[in-house]
Amino acid sequence: MRRKLTTLTKAITLTAIAAMAMSIPAFAGSWRADGERWWYDNGDGTWAKNGWQWIDGNGDGIGESYYFDASGYLLVSTTTPDGYTVNESGAWTANGQVQQMALTAPSAQNNAVNSEWIDAYAAFLSSRTQKPKYGKNCFSLIYIDGDAIPELFIHNTAANHHQGAELYTYYNGQVVELGEFGNCGGFNYLEKQNRLYWFDSGMGLSLWAFYQIADGKAVKLNYYESTERYENGYVASTTYSQNEAALSEAEYNSRLDADIGDASAYKTATAKDALEITAGNIQKMQEDVGSVIR
Repeated sequence: MRRKLTTLTKAITLTAIAAMAMSIPAFAGSWRADGERWWYDNGDGTWAKNGWQWIDGNGDGIGESYYFDASGYLLVSTTTPDGYTVNESGAWTANGQVQQMALTAPSAQNNAVNSEWIDAYAAFLSSRTQKPKYGKNCFSLIYIDGDAIPELFIHNTAANHHQGAELYTYYNGQVVELGEFGNCGGFNYLEKQNRLYWFDSGMGLSLWAFYQIADGKAVKLNYYESTERYENGYVASTTYSQNEAALSEAEYNSRLDADIGDASAYKTATAKDALEITAGNIQKMQEDVGSVIR
């Protein structure tokens, strides 16, 4: 019998959880109970803990996201440490609606044990504790794609205009570099919707690049560029392109607007509120991962 927690965030709704427990196990896992508290057995001797995990409880290919505490127990009817709402069944909700994602097959990331990725990120960060000549090297964890493991964001507070932020993910048991994105150490992303973009402009050139994460890589979706040509100090003409294919100004604006969508829905990843890469802050992440999730 697994150890019970002495503190209960809110009383569990037994009817809803019982119904969830009777669903068909997904990814060779299954729901299990310790009295009135529920946890998820991954089916390989490990269990979900210390973060989010997408679970397809009824085998319909659609998963819901659940948050498990450091001991592996499901949080219900509360706000998670990283600021999200879960309902009486423990499923992540937004504006009262359960959030779902298509899960056609188990992935290395969905099945990863949380303690493994935390330890892997900690070991990686431990190799980056040497203080740079300028500024501070900082880190935070951010959710970009839809799985239970956040991405690792690293940036320098003194980053110049041409320095983007480093982004890493945990894939197939390793910390994998996704690339450098943005400028001055920042970019924009749709949380848990697997979309990020960066924008840069100067000297008559404007650039937009959109990405998603797939199989441990950052895949470029679209790249937009507008270039102004000057004569006698004035803009004589402007060319527009998408993925190096010429567009009219109207086509350019229409496609770019469609790619961005609701600009207010994006979060910005910057040095703000991040933690300096120090042994103490790495230990803080290991003890309370929610404290470094942005």
